[in-house]
Amino acid sequence: MPGGEVLGRCSYCNVAEDTQSSDRVCAVCRDAVLVCSGCRVVRRGVYLCSDHESLDGPSFDQVLYHPHLEPVRAAVSKCYGR
Repeated sequence: MPGGEVLGRCSYCNVAEDTQSSDRVCAVCRDAVLVCSGCRVVRRGVYLCSDHESLDGPSFDQVLYHPHLEPVRAAVSKCYGR
């Protein structure tokens, strides 16, 4: 934020943020999401854009990281080279 100009705000806590990164994308549609470093830790890398924020909550996180889905996550990661 050179010069003090705020280019954007964290989608979760509204703190000034202007860093976009390929790992800060919506878990559903892969659109970019502005997320500050503090919220990155709290959210454990799972972000939702404004179109999908209604899916947020404990159940979304529990489903996304459920141990039985590990084979699915591994297969998807292999397809996308991650």
